Amino acid sequence: MGYPSRRPWLPRDLRDARQHGCPTRTAEDGFVEGDTLIAYDPDDQSKQLLVVKGDAVYLSGARKGQPAEIGLVDSLFQCPKGFFWLTCNWFWRPERLKLGDDVDWHKQELFLQTGADPDENSVSAIELTKVVVSELSDANVVDVTEAPHTFFHRRTFDVDAQTVSELPVRTRTRL
Repeated sequence: MGYPSRRPWLPRDLRDARQHGCPTRTAEDGFVEGDTLIAYDPDDQSKQLLVVKGDAVYLSGARKGQPAEIGLVDSLFQCPKGFFWLTCNWFWRPERLKLGDDVDWHKQELFLQTGADPDENSVSAIELTKVVVSELSDANVVDVTEAPHTFFHRRTFDVDAQTVSELPVRTRTRL
């Protein structure tokens, strides 16, 4: 599997974010929220990644030489000191879980984390490679032709209980 590209440069302030087409909302406590962020490489501004609330993104981690973590963006915001952040729920790769022998999984399958609050991460951890994670409603239909950066999820992983479950039908949404 290929690894994502360099870390992005991000807007320095709100004015810069707005100039790049990122609408924002300012809260009374000084935090600024938005639904969109454009990240790009400072050495080559033509390398850009549009990040929208609800997107899956690669986030670089401390594990050098390993695939980047994949998060589902829950919110994007700027703190009063000017730093950009995102909150995300994690997708777990099956090879990182201790799954029982009775749990079959596909090499492009991910498990959506439940049982924990979304984590806050610096937006500078976003990798500039587009990643697609789709919800798969029919477990018998697996068509992931855009590998290595296309995945699917059809089950959840509860980090507290260390259990795998099917996605509840009533809450299923298309990503």
